[in-house]
Amino acid sequence: MDDRLKAIAQQSRQTPEQVRQHYEKQKWIDKLKGQLLYEKTLDLLVSKANVKEVKAKKGDIPKAEPSKKMEKTAAQKATKAKKK
Repeated sequence: MDDRLKAIAQQSRQTPEQVRQHYEKQKWIDKLKGQLLYEKTLDLLVSKANVKEVKAKKGDIPKAEPSKKMEKTAAQKATKAKKK
């Protein structure tokens, strides 16, 4: 966490202690800890991942279908266009 506070301090031209005090005052320290934990977890997962690339066959790729939201938006636009 000290490294992150130092980096933030450099970017904001403040001392690490000023940044720490500001984060504590704003109650952002726990959010920063959570963000660091998330990043470390993600780094660990990526480092342990075993990804195997394969070429897709013609029949393997499903056809894209519009989402319900896209269908609703299209229907609303069509209704508005008819009213004009």
